[in-house]
Amino acid sequence: MASHGTTASSPTEELCNIVIMKVAAAQISCAPGDGAANVKKVREFSERAKNSGAELIVFPEMTDTGYSMPAIQKHAAAWNEGAVPELQKIAKEL
Repeated sequence: MASHGTTASSPTEELCNIVIMKVAAAQISCAPGDGAANVKKVREFSERAKNSGAELIVFPEMTDTGYSMPAIQKHAAAWNEGAVPELQKIAKEL
């Protein structure tokens, strides 16, 4: 499967079209129910990842509230509220 409309004549030639992307995986300890502290950690880890050359950073699910159902229920918010706008801001800035 050659990219950009080209036709590869061999598997080796096909590999020449691969684009390398550095990805960082953040394994962080979230503070249950403390969205501000968790978003601060996201910013710090994102900055470290970017400074290390990463183009993409992946965080655990429920990073904003911590993996705690009571905290999730208490701090549930619409997508345009809560941590999401701040996370979008971090992504745009970095």
